[in-house]
Amino acid sequence: MNQLASALDRCVGDIERDLLTMADLAVRRTERALGSWRDGDRAAAARVIADDELVDDLCLAIERRVLVTQVTMAPVARDQRLLHVARIACVAFERVGDLASAIADLAGDAPADIARAPRVARRLDHLAELAVDGLAGTREALDAGDAALAFGVVGRAAEAPQALADLLAEVCEGQELGADPALAASVVLLGRHLERLVDNAAMVARRVVFLATGRLPAKLGATAA
Repeated sequence: MNQLASALDRCVGDIERDLLTMADLAVRRTERALGSWRDGDRAAAARVIADDELVDDLCLAIERRVLVTQVTMAPVARDQRLLHVARIACVAFERVGDLASAIADLAGDAPADIARAPRVARRLDHLAELAVDGLAGTREALDAGDAALAFGVVGRAAEAPQALADLLAEVCEGQELGADPALAASVVLLGRHLERLVDNAAMVARRVVFLATGRLPAKLGATAA
């Protein structure tokens, strides 16, 4: 192997490593942010928010490596696809980081005992499951370069718009939260953040399909901020 090929392999490996680290952080920080909201734990929320700087730094590092690799090493075929995917995926994961911080920022703004609103809690749990499972599935698909796993994430993500609509309808009916507008507002914001998390996970998963097959899925969609 010549020196240029060896250097390219190292750069691509570094990019893959950092993307997987971002994916791991996306899952962990989302889970911790949800826990801080449910518990009304401002200290735990502050730790989630503080970790966002690491996500931002990783995103910048990936973008820098991609640019240097494209300009100096003339990658082709799958390596070029990986660089394309990396630039889009790192931004999506950075947005996931922002959303996790936004969820954590809601901690303590409303009563933590959502159990007294069981129907609303079930709707939230469904969206939270879609978000966490979608991010975890995307991480697995990215690590394996597996189009089938990625398509599974995209398919399940299609449930999110209706799940959000069901949550909003439940809140608007007001039977469980009508006397607590602060909690209602927090629930609505949380639901919207979760739906955006699912959307970003699906965006990365679609790009994994491209990475694995060299073909763009029929509908790429637009990553929501």
